[in-house]
Amino acid sequence: MWKSFTKVLLFVALFTATPSPLHATGDFGPANWLHHGGDAVNHPPEFYWADELRRLAREFQPKEKRVGGDVAAGDSAPVPTESYVKEAEANDKADFEDALKTGRLKANAEEAKRLHAEARELINSIDDSGTAPVPALPAEPAGEFADYHKGAHAFKQGQKHWDEARAAWEALMQRPKEERHYRSTWAAFMLGKVALFQKKPEAVKWFQLVRQLAGEGFADSLGLAADSYGWEAKAELDAGNFEKSARLYLTQLALGDESAIISLKALVPDRAIVWGMMNFDPAGPDAPEQPVTPALIKKHREALVRSARDDVLRRLQTAHVLATETVGSEWMWGVQSFTGETKEDRLSNWLDALKKAGVTKSADADRLAWCAYTQGSYTSAANWLKLCETDSSMSVWLRVKLLRRDGKLKQAQDLMTKVPALLEAENLRPEKDEDDSYSPNRSLWMSAHGDLASLYLSNGQFIDAMNTFFAGGLRTDALFVAERVLTSDELIAFAKSLGADDKRRAVTQVLGPRLVREDRYDEARAWFDESKQKDLDTYTALLKQANDETLSKMQRAKAWFDAADFLADSGELINPTFMPDAPRAEGDNPKKPKPQSLPQDRQAGFYWHTRYTNAGEKYEKLPLALPPSDAEKKRLAASKPSPDRFRHAIFIAAAMVRKAAALLPDNTDELADILNTAGNWLKGDYYGDDDEADKFFQLIERRASKTALGKEAAAKHWFVDRTGPWSQ
Repeated sequence: MWKSFTKVLLFVALFTATPSPLHATGDFGPANWLHHGGDAVNHPPEFYWADELRRLAREFQPKEKRVGGDVAAGDSAPVPTESYVKEAEANDKADFEDALKTGRLKANAEEAKRLHAEARELINSIDDSGTAPVPALPAEPAGEFADYHKGAHAFKQGQKHWDEARAAWEALMQRPKEERHYRSTWAAFMLGKVALFQKKPEAVKWFQLVRQLAGEGFADSLGLAADSYGWEAKAELDAGNFEKSARLYLTQLALGDESAIISLKALVPDRAIVWGMMNFDPAGPDAPEQPVTPALIKKHREALVRSARDDVLRRLQTAHVLATETVGSEWMWGVQSFTGETKEDRLSNWLDALKKAGVTKSADADRLAWCAYTQGSYTSAANWLKLCETDSSMSVWLRVKLLRRDGKLKQAQDLMTKVPALLEAENLRPEKDEDDSYSPNRSLWMSAHGDLASLYLSNGQFIDAMNTFFAGGLRTDALFVAERVLTSDELIAFAKSLGADDKRRAVTQVLGPRLVREDRYDEARAWFDESKQKDLDTYTALLKQANDETLSKMQRAKAWFDAADFLADSGELINPTFMPDAPRAEGDNPKKPKPQSLPQDRQAGFYWHTRYTNAGEKYEKLPLALPPSDAEKKRLAASKPSPDRFRHAIFIAAAMVRKAAALLPDNTDELADILNTAGNWLKGDYYGDDDEADKFFQLIERRASKTALGKEAAAKHWFVDRTGPWSQ
């Protein structure tokens, strides 16, 4: 829209505006669907303002076509660039030469071209500060081009000269039709702009005339007929004609001008004021800043009811509420209203406005149902769903949520299987990207597959659950199922059914280590890459030496320690992907829960939720959103690592050091070295275990106190930071 304004004036003027985020979130959905008790299945999917508007804009397809490149919704628009001026100059020159060629402009061609170019260059060079003298225009041949330049020359000099500019362009429009073929659309467009800037109601008439003229065959080389929709929308917005403005902005968007996505936010009555942006104001867009008073709140409430009564405004308001208020608070903060109200207030106020407006049907009943669901009004959500004339991805998905709440998991699962196909049919499947974490529609796709996979898991369909988590990009959840729920043999069969690349990506990181933990070394080797195969060969060779009773005790002890040291360095050979990934709370406070992991949560049937308040952390014991089946619990118990600890390999390595220590005589430097090394592995960094480490310190005191290292440790009362004969 701003680009066209720049074109017709043939000069560059900077218009700046603070950019606004297009989406409610930058994809802040949970990376792990099953964590936090699987609470993600309770939340609505993530709606996007821009995507919702593009969907609505499909209903507003005009006959006009845009000229030139798109204006991206994420730009700090409006910021015209030099390329726009060059494009306008090229079109201006082409129009002028065509007028000479066709005889519509009768003049000496070479002289006329020179004067026309001089006029254009002069207009471009004008300093609109009003401080520098402005040269007069050259004496161009009389006609529409000279009339247009006269108006542009005046307009560029600033607001004081706008009446002069308007008079020149109106004079152009008074010419007979055959004498204004090329510049009628330009003049009408700029007359609309002047009227808009001067807050005159005739701005709407001029923008409509631009489209009429183009339809009648007048030249429109800049595509001003298409660009007029956005400017007419602004004029209607300024006049308080919100219903008309909304339809015009959506038409602008349908034409591909995505700056409308930002402009449409000005039609959301309860949206927070964003300085530098177009904001809703019932007193008018240029009203001075007002304190938030009960009277002003009342005006905004009345504006919400007005929006509810109009089909298009209602859909815009619903889209904005969905885009900002339906993402779970675990990972997203909602957007406040202009009064600073909470997410729950915005939802309640909008649903109340719908009741006051007497709305009993809506084209977006499925979206209104999601608003009610998010507020916790499940009966209301079900009632809105009854008004849906056809099945959409969103209506089917919400029926799934309600079925799940009623405990009808199998029915919910069967219905949820339809949602991915519906999303694809609605062009809501994300495009493949090198980094798909920010691909458009990724959040919807991820959420749909997360919900479906969770239902598969609860219903005991474990392979389907893993495949569906993978399909939705929820790799962490898929690998949890692979690591802890499937049996090793099931996982091997699954891996063999995939292509080589998929197999390596999907299961290598869990299948190989799992088989190593089960001492199935030969089978495990096939699921590691070449470098890890060499590590595994080294590790198994050391284990073989350690268990070889034909070797001396010293040799076996060295082999046990080397195997332990190697494992501590290469823990990925044995570490399962899912261990207690971070203690939820530790220390001496008895009110703090013990650390738990996802497998432990699912076996227990509850999880500890940490809530942060002004008074500090609070811990709540909450049930899982989707409880595990008995079959899943049995599998979790069977696949449980021993010990079930984060940095599992360190504890296995420490156990090997104990075997080595049992083969060594007391008070040897080798014994002191390996005990000190094991203690340093275990001691209390964030994931350490000082209690386990202390057992090795006690061994140093009891069995290696006479060594130099033992004496140094005794003086420190803890492990020392040094190596010995074997740890070197």
